[in-house]
Amino acid sequence: MRSNINDLYADAVEVQILTGMRIGELRALTEEDWFDNKIRINKSIERKTNAFSKPKNIQSIRTIDSNDRINEIFERRIKLNHLLFGDEANLIFASRLNGPLTYTYFQELIKRVNPELSSHVFRHTHVSLLAEKGFPLKYIMERVGHTNPETTMKVYTHVTERMQKEARDKLNNLI
Repeated sequence: MRSNINDLYADAVEVQILTGMRIGELRALTEEDWFDNKIRINKSIERKTNAFSKPKNIQSIRTIDSNDRINEIFERRIKLNHLLFGDEANLIFASRLNGPLTYTYFQELIKRVNPELSSHVFRHTHVSLLAEKGFPLKYIMERVGHTNPETTMKVYTHVTERMQKEARDKLNNLI
């Protein structure tokens, strides 16, 4: 996908896949939200008004672990933003006008790559990847801001082909 869209939006997609953030949460990220290999998620940006708001619910306010790739993306975005906007830079994913990246344009770009996709698919992908790697359900729930395990299990945890193959292999080796 990275080769089909510009760097700002490609970085946003990659961070969504690596964090499971909702698009509004990602659009609202500021430099202050990234510290000590952590990302504080405590606000969102409304789709239609571009106004800052509280996240979807109280459970959505969370601090999650970052990783080397996310840190690399954030460092590059912040450096570029300061070159472009100087002291006015604050958003990590700033548009050409130093505002939040555009929600509708983001969705359009994704649909050009695959009409079946939306930004929320990347949240599902994140949870599926965590489940595939064996992360505990409680960790996954906290990472995406859920308190009810049924929500995570029903809505997000998609059994991947790899997990199905591993299960078949285990069944074949029961005895």
